[in-house]
Amino acid sequence: MGYYTQYSLSYHTDEQTTQQIEAYQEGNESMKYCLTDGQRGKWYEWERDMMAMSRAFPSVAFVLEGVGEEYPDIWRATFYGGCVKKEKAVITFKEEVK
Repeated sequence: MGYYTQYSLSYHTDEQTTQQIEAYQEGNESMKYCLTDGQRGKWYEWERDMMAMSRAFPSVAFVLEGVGEEYPDIWRATFYGGCVKKEKAVITFKEEVK
């Protein structure tokens, strides 16, 4: 069994560093599979793997977003210099207009 999440990774850097990051991801099967566009997967060690990549590229800010299979499991984790900040989505509705 397992829990499926759809992951989305974003970051901004120069072309050379982007190529190095892509090569780094190729070496991690779970990371490579789960970060394929539109792919849902079981990436149990996402935080450990992202921390390691963040340490390998300390000047790059990585933003990993996830949408789990159970509503409302929506979150974002920002990695920078080997540190992480995690946030869960807060879903609200506008006030009713009277």
